[in-house]
Amino acid sequence: MADGFEDLLTEAGYRLIDPNGKWPITWVIGDSWVVLSEYWEWTVGPDEPATEEQIRKLLARSGGTYDLQDY
Repeated sequence: MADGFEDLLTEAGYRLIDPNGKWPITWVIGDSWVVLSEYWEWTVGPDEPATEEQIRKLLARSGGTYDLQDY
């Protein structure tokens, strides 16, 4: 079952191939800000490092919904 994480990676992939792609990428998942840097480092909130597994758990708690914030 898809958890929405692949959608986040797809957005990041588009930004990689777009010469005008903007970084970092910011989403709101549930009540948390989630940021992916151009170095593929995840953070939650203002500066808490996160793993892919933690992002997947946030997506699961939110029912797989998220909002892209900055594009």
